[in-house]
Order: sequence, then C-alpha cells, then structure tokens
Amino acid sequence: MTLVETRAKQFERRIFWRNAGEYLAAAVVAGLFALLAYRADAPLVRLGHLMVSAGAAWVLIFLWLMQRSRRMPSPESSTAAYKRALLAWYDRQILLTRNAWAWYVLPLGAGLVVSSLGHHHATGFKAFMAGLVAAVGVGVAIVNRKAARNIEAEKHELERLLENGGL
Repeated sequence: MTLVETRAKQFERRIFWRNAGEYLAAAVVAGLFALLAYRADAPLVRLGHLMVSAGAAWVLIFLWLMQRSRRMPSPESSTAAYKRALLAWYDRQILLTRNAWAWYVLPLGAGLVVSSLGHHHATGFKAFMAGLVAAVGVGVAIVNRKAARNIEAEKHELERLLENGGL
C-alpha cells in the first residue's frame, strides 16, 4: 500500500469515528431533549427543548446525507479519477467542518438559548445563560475552523505526494 493510500485510509477511519460519535451524541441529545420538552411546564422552555431535539435530529440526518453522497470511483477506474475523487472528499470534509456553525452549532444553540430564556429565573441569570450558550457556540465554531485548516494542510500534503507519484 502506498503512502497516499495509507493516509487516505487513516483519514477515512478518522471521519468514520467522528461521524459515529456524532450520530450517537445526536441520538442521545434528540431523545433527552424530547423527554425534557414533554416534562417542561413553561411553553418557552418546551419550545426550546423541542428545537434542540429537532436540531440534533437535523445534525444526524445532515451528516448521514453528506457521508452517503460520497462517490468513490470503482477500482477499475483510472488513477486520475481516483485522485480527483479523493481530493473532492477532502474538500467536502473541509467545507463540512468549516461550516459547522451553520448546520451544527446554530440548530442546537438556538434551542438552548430559547430554553434558557423560558426558565423561571432572574432576568440576569437568563441573559447570562443565553450568553454562555452563545459563547460556547462561538468557541465550537472557532475550533471547527481550526480543524478545517488542519484538514486543508493534510490535503495539500496529499496533493504534494500525488504530484510526486505517491500513488
């Protein structure tokens, strides 16, 4: 197995386990917040919990659709087709990671903010909790942007290897 194939397999394994963890977490969050919504007595809290549950379901479905739409060429195809498909898959992972704020943070964060505003606490505490959720969301978005840059660096290294006949 060449160095390119080894790196591609390692990347594929990493993405598989990342997605598996996200699927599990999204299923648990969707179920937990659906139960919390059922038990909530304040309408705004119930709405927020339902938004989180729906957001977690969206994350699960979106990741599954992104993974499912991956098209790798058959082993009989040309080396050029394999290289294009491999680099396109890296590009998709970069885009997915860079834009996690839109498909991951926002659907979950919005529900958490609504939920925190609906609790029977002092207004200052509600604002603090909403701000905390927003700050954590921004932090997650920043971490994902950094991860996207790391994937870009891996892709550039892979391109270098491919140019030097690594496949």
